[in-house]
Amino acid sequence: MKRGLDSSKRKQQPTAVNRLHHHENNSSPAEPAIKPLDEAKAVEVGSEFIGEAIVFIVAGTLLVMDQLSNRQREQERRADIERRMTDMSNELAALKTKIESQIVK
Repeated sequence: MKRGLDSSKRKQQPTAVNRLHHHENNSSPAEPAIKPLDEAKAVEVGSEFIGEAIVFIVAGTLLVMDQLSNRQREQERRADIERRMTDMSNELAALKTKIESQIVK
């Protein structure tokens, strides 16, 4: 994309004579000529791509790890609430039994 934007900035609009002459020679619309990159530019573009890819991969990995951690904490919190509710239910049942045994006496 960067290379395409750079080349479009450098291109000048063809004049009406050039456009007319071009259409006379070719029946199909003009395709842009892509110049090969020199080695230094290719290394620069490749290193930028690799650097950005690494940043995106690290950021994505951190997001996924954060989501997994949050999910695990939420599951632990729910399990703790469930355990406490079960304990309270058992305690309530024990108290009911104790009260009923005292009323019968």
